[in-house]
Amino acid sequence: MTYQLGKRSKDRLLGVDPRMVAVVEKAITISEQDFSVICGLRTVQEQEALVAKGASQTMKSKHLEGLAVDLMAYIDGGRWELTCTMRLLMLSVRLLSNLGLMFAGGLLGTRPLTNGMERQKTL
Repeated sequence: MTYQLGKRSKDRLLGVDPRMVAVVEKAITISEQDFSVICGLRTVQEQEALVAKGASQTMKSKHLEGLAVDLMAYIDGGRWELTCTMRLLMLSVRLLSNLGLMFAGGLLGTRPLTNGMERQKTL
């Protein structure tokens, strides 16, 4: 089955770096699992609120630059499941490397991939 992004996911990609949008748009067409974009570009105020309630650890989020997206796998109408999310992660890492981008421990950056998944300290 071929999936496509819904209006809400497309709306959440507004302001996101075009390379990231390309990754998400390609991923949905080749993914074996349906998913939705739950967050893209954030304002400083949105990030401050997430940090205040402990949902984020940093004010240096790549979401503030449009260089990150959060995806949720749809299982039975929207239940989150780690196994499916890991499949989405691996698919995204592969697509990112094709564009010269990297996955960095939950963050996407613009440095080339060097040794698979790198961690980037953001605190």
